[in-house]
Amino acid sequence: MWPQFMSSGFRLGSPATSDPFNNWSLFNFIDRCDELNYRVDFVAIHAYWGGKSAQQWYNDLKYIHERTGRPIWITEWNNGANWTNEWWPDDPTQYTEANAQKQLNDLKGILTVLDTAHFVERYSIYNWVEDARAMVIDGELTLAGAYYADNKSQIAYNSNNDVIPGYSYKAPVLSQRYLTLSNSIRLSWTDDNGDLSRSYKLEKKVDDGIFTELYASNDISVLNFLDPLDPEASGAVRYRLGVETADGSYLYSNEVSYYQTGGMTQVQAGLYPVNSFDWIQTIFGKKYDVAPKVVLGMPTFNNTQPFTNRVNSINTNSLVFRLYPWQYLTNPQLTKNEQLPLLALPAGNYNFGGLKAQVGEVSGVTKDWVRVEFEQSFTEAPVVFATQVSNGNAYPTTVALDNVTSTGFDLSLKSEQGITFAALGERINYLAIEAGSGAIANFRVTVGQTGEDNAIAGESLEVSFDESYQHPAFFGSVLTDANAFASVPRYYANGDGNIALFRQREMSGGLSAIKRDQIGWMIMDLAPDQPVSIPQVSDNESFNIYPNPVISSLNIDYSGEVQIFDLSGQLVFAGWVQNSIDVGFLSPGLYIIRAGNNVGRFVKQ
Repeated sequence: MWPQFMSSGFRLGSPATSDPFNNWSLFNFIDRCDELNYRVDFVAIHAYWGGKSAQQWYNDLKYIHERTGRPIWITEWNNGANWTNEWWPDDPTQYTEANAQKQLNDLKGILTVLDTAHFVERYSIYNWVEDARAMVIDGELTLAGAYYADNKSQIAYNSNNDVIPGYSYKAPVLSQRYLTLSNSIRLSWTDDNGDLSRSYKLEKKVDDGIFTELYASNDISVLNFLDPLDPEASGAVRYRLGVETADGSYLYSNEVSYYQTGGMTQVQAGLYPVNSFDWIQTIFGKKYDVAPKVVLGMPTFNNTQPFTNRVNSINTNSLVFRLYPWQYLTNPQLTKNEQLPLLALPAGNYNFGGLKAQVGEVSGVTKDWVRVEFEQSFTEAPVVFATQVSNGNAYPTTVALDNVTSTGFDLSLKSEQGITFAALGERINYLAIEAGSGAIANFRVTVGQTGEDNAIAGESLEVSFDESYQHPAFFGSVLTDANAFASVPRYYANGDGNIALFRQREMSGGLSAIKRDQIGWMIMDLAPDQPVSIPQVSDNESFNIYPNPVISSLNIDYSGEVQIFDLSGQLVFAGWVQNSIDVGFLSPGLYIIRAGNNVGRFVKQ
């Protein structure tokens, strides 16, 4: 209703509060009006202040004036009331000579304050709050009443106390939404400044870059903008909106952000700063035909709070993930950013620059162990990285691994030791990859593990990596299960080309001895334009492939088992052939074919 009151043009006073000091409403009302740019010309109060000296009346009234910035109307007052507990010579319900003299003396001091304080504009005494304080009894003026009637106050309005209407700009509120059909970010904003806003400018930055102008307009009726997804971007994408004020300066909104993977192939990855335990949306820079499998890497150790992580809602366009604090913690918070890597790629068997690998999913995983068999055999036990990609359980869990061999591994969920009830089945994505150096699509990788001889307990493990890695992302995994508690691999920088990797345990069960477990790791360089080549591929004159380019039937001088890989390293065909193979089913592009010890390239048109 207040804007309607303002439109009257009259001076407006606040609602009168019975106690401006112990009742929140007066100061809260004025603060909110100031925030909303609503005009309030004076404040109205009741002042039944018994037992206060004239100086105390002045001090309290001055505080109200300064706190609200307004002159005061005292719409009801007296020297106390029947609910106050000040001293009187006699029973205050009686009008005695002693009571009458006290009321007169007190009233003289109070009226001096009210008549001389420039910030008190009006006052109105309330007659009957017990006879001791009365102005009139049975139609006759009391001593105090006679003095009050004879007191001639001057007009107290003082233009110096006028509230000159001003305007405090409010920051606009920015929101975002990912539109899958148009593959774009819809940015919308609300601006309560109305016609006093002169223009808008929308700014954008990626990771640690600077904000650059994305959109600017003097048309303040337009409150949204559509930003097509940039397939070249990778990392944290942030937006903010500036509203131009009357003096030409800009007041900025809240920041909104999303994460985006990098990589133009079916293999995409990212390294993201995370500073909350909320779900975070990640959008794939290149849309998938089929929802990929996702593996999260190791978080850094910039906060001591222990947590686990999980992924959910994976589709062809996006996913969400979160860091999940253990439930036994009280008010867990992240005060600094944690860096968390993410890798997305289709399920299948791969050759990642000479490193054999398999990507897959297991459904219905509970606290009971389940055996996962590889579709292909490895020469030695690979390193396995696993991530929960569903959200069936309302409490944090980790993925436990054990008995990793060349043919498979055991898998189960772990929770806090204090949570003993059965877990709902969850979906787990995994990457199994041989140790060594290679390349996952355009990302160089180094994979290693401790093995039984170097298994670790509570200590950290120093891991060195190629210093030419420009933008390293770290993945870690506990490969054995010697301990009852759940733990999560984390790391911190330990100098150029080195990290200290350790596992952080949940502590709901208290301290206990830590047994040694084997640890695996993978270091991936996410920098663009890396010196990545596909090893073992050369032009072999003795291995004829024709025609090249090919439309459908590819002739080869070989009979036996053949494998064909795309440039991301994914196996797209494996089978027995005799001198020719139909490749018409392949999408146009460059492919690698391996036939026995022979390796070559061909182009599918």
